[in-house]
Amino acid sequence: MQGEIAATKEGKILALRTSVLADHGAFNTTAQPTKNPAGFFSIFTGSYDLQAAHCKVRGVYTNKAPGGVAYACSFRVTEAVYLVERMVDILARKLDMDPVELRLKNFIKPEQFPYANKTGWVYDSGNYEAAMRLSMEIAGYEDLRREQAEKRERGELMGIGVSFFTEVVGAGPRKHFDIVGLGMADGAELRVHPTGKAVVRLSVQSQGQGHETTFARSLQRSSASRRRTSTWSTATRIRPRLAWARTGAGRRPSAAAPLPGGTQGQGKGEVHRRRDA
Repeated sequence: MQGEIAATKEGKILALRTSVLADHGAFNTTAQPTKNPAGFFSIFTGSYDLQAAHCKVRGVYTNKAPGGVAYACSFRVTEAVYLVERMVDILARKLDMDPVELRLKNFIKPEQFPYANKTGWVYDSGNYEAAMRLSMEIAGYEDLRREQAEKRERGELMGIGVSFFTEVVGAGPRKHFDIVGLGMADGAELRVHPTGKAVVRLSVQSQGQGHETTFARSLQRSSASRRRTSTWSTATRIRPRLAWARTGAGRRPSAAAPLPGGTQGQGKGEVHRRRDA
């Protein structure tokens, strides 16, 4: 991976340029959308308001395992985030700026949303500055910087890492995300028995992530927060790609909560609507 970053002396980031040689191993096993096979395109511009961006990715097959599989697919989120955030850190050092302040200076502002980045992806919403400042507060960033300075005076090394990125998650929106032409969607079936027991069937298979617990608790909590308190005792059954369900997008790293979880939420809302009618 190679990258270039352009900025003013005052710290305004203007443009990014990257070049990537992506080792996909012997087989194409990435769960990437047909229209956008390289995840770099949607990630490498980061969360920054840029004037220009250019990305060149060459995917090659080799006789070994694929490179860059730290996060689900070869050369996608992890590598793109590392590249852009590493460049921002280097820029901060060259400009003698705090890396957090440099990021805050260049974040997309809330009033700029919906924001079309320079590779054509549209970010619907966000408040990056607020998120970063909250993270700094929780981590005690200023205290950590003071501790770092004190240790350096004693000849001790202490590193503080900062990273911020925007990623398309949950395999959506569907108009962009497909696999060989099939829309990446999920289905859910929610049945409420007279006893008060709710049974949910989802088009996703658990691999030990605890879907049964997660979806059951989500259903209980969201139901209890309704105008009328529900006392559902819930149980979930995970059934992948049953005949009643639309084609499932699979578990994937971040897809289970927004996709099957979202369909469960829609079903729950419909149950409440019919009950309250």
